[in-house]
Amino acid sequence: MRPLMAAGCVVLAQEHAQEMADRRAGQAQLAVLPAGHVVHHDAPDRFADVVRTFLSRQLMR
Repeated sequence: MRPLMAAGCVVLAQEHAQEMADRRAGQAQLAVLPAGHVVHHDAPDRFADVVRTFLSRQLMR
């Protein structure tokens, strides 16, 4: 699982997002995108890449 974190997000602090990912050590890796809170709007190509990678890994299980 790769949680998404927008670098410019004002709703969720990056430290909090990293803490959540750390709690799933070995299972999660935080993806920090250069975007605001609406990641899919601010960085649509990068967002699509991260989601596509996640879905591909889920299908290979």
